[in-house]
Amino acid sequence: MPIAVKLLPCAAGARVSPSVITPLAIETHDVATSQSQALIFLNMCHTFCYYLFSGGANVIIDVTAGERERSSLEPLLINPVRRWELCWANCCGVALCRIYTAGIAHCFRYHL
Repeated sequence: MPIAVKLLPCAAGARVSPSVITPLAIETHDVATSQSQALIFLNMCHTFCYYLFSGGANVIIDVTAGERERSSLEPLLINPVRRWELCWANCCGVALCRIYTAGIAHCFRYHL
């Protein structure tokens, strides 16, 4: 029984068999032990925590020192808003910036 082989076009216009182009069948096997996989995960957690705590540093500096430099701290404190609400809003803003920065940095670091 004849076997039909699909021929692929090559750069010179000649037809080449796929068995010539790909002579080896490459298979991937995960040979990592569960302990080494756990270490990779723990390393990822460490770097994620580093990015999480360093990602919002510029926002924290701007919230504290920047408000005083722009003289916008006094108008904020004069508004009829409780001070803990103002602090809570600043903390939530910083937390969002930290999570976003850590997520982006983590994706770039581990090519996710």
